[in-house]
Amino acid sequence: MKRFLVLLVVLATGVTAAALLVPGPAVTVDSTGISRATLDAQLSAIGGSTHYQCYLDARLTLQSGGQSTGSVQVFGAGSSSNGSTGTGTYSTAFVDYWLTQMVTNQFLENLAARRHLTVSPAAMALAREDLQSTITTTLQQVAGSPYQHCLADGSQVLASMPASFVDAEVRAQAAGDLLEAAAAGQSLSDGSLAAYFAAHPRRFDTLCVSVIQAQTSSAAQQLRAQIAAGTSFAQVATNNGEPAGGSDGCIPASNPGYASLRAAIGNLPVGQVSAPIETSSRTYVIVEVTSAEPTTYAAARSAVLSAVLAAGEPIASAELSAAIRAAHVSIDPRYGRWQPGSTVTISGPPHPPAGSILSATADVPGAAQALAAQNAASSAAPSSAHHATTGRTTGHKKG
Repeated sequence: MKRFLVLLVVLATGVTAAALLVPGPAVTVDSTGISRATLDAQLSAIGGSTHYQCYLDARLTLQSGGQSTGSVQVFGAGSSSNGSTGTGTYSTAFVDYWLTQMVTNQFLENLAARRHLTVSPAAMALAREDLQSTITTTLQQVAGSPYQHCLADGSQVLASMPASFVDAEVRAQAAGDLLEAAAAGQSLSDGSLAAYFAAHPRRFDTLCVSVIQAQTSSAAQQLRAQIAAGTSFAQVATNNGEPAGGSDGCIPASNPGYASLRAAIGNLPVGQVSAPIETSSRTYVIVEVTSAEPTTYAAARSAVLSAVLAAGEPIASAELSAAIRAAHVSIDPRYGRWQPGSTVTISGPPHPPAGSILSATADVPGAAQALAAQNAASSAAPSSAHHATTGRTTGHKKG
């Protein structure tokens, strides 16, 4: 699952360098190599898709807690904005960032194989749904905020990429999903998911909510105190400038943002008010569930999958960290150095002194350092798909 993958990807400093086309492995993970040709093909795919770059912008924005609001610098010196002309160079900060993703994917596939978890066609189909939903949720989490980068959704993002790229991402997603489901004592079969739904049906009710937004946590607490003292939620919302008494519509379990809402409010009973919840735009909301209506397994299937995977995520993350600590990894020194530890960490080669660079734009250490800082921040940030956001700042509002 990308929800815990992003926590395990840490990048140190990087520079700008040309794509390497020499045959051979860029990285070897235990006995499995990732070729330079495969890395270059994936970089080219990302470079040719503004939709995928937009998704990465949103993901890095969330990982950095909103500290990064710019675009990912994919290309280095000598390339046009879409990579169609020039020398075809890529920012090494970005190359190493994506290489960490590929290495993490390889760890997942290796670990699933060691656990005798088969990446079957059925698992691939579920993983494709999950990946698409995760991308959509990531983009929704910045929608309507100052950090919104585009209006694409998961289906558009994946459709913009070559089939080989999508298949590789889906296979890694399936391996991660299998590990998380197994850690939760479940499988990815419809029978197992249906049984989980039957045991926890009320976790997947359609939720109608009202929301009041405040600029600070203390302001949100004061609003909550007014409600606790006897003023109705709707009246406090109206006094605070919220339209329709704060009514924010109903969110079915099929909504891609449902898992984020549930993560934010838990099993909040109807009529009770949540504690202040920080949003992706650095404001705070309090939420009241005004009604909860039962749903069917067919309608809630995507939410059931998310709930099962979330239940197994802590154990699967620990297993992955242990595998990374015990692994033997070698990297072509032109990409950087492997940093042993419990996370996938690549430190890029040092960039040359500024005085030795003929062109001031040939190396862009500021952008490289910004990307490095964003990824370093992700190691301490909440996982993206479980980011505690809700209401009108995350695209959950209906109608």
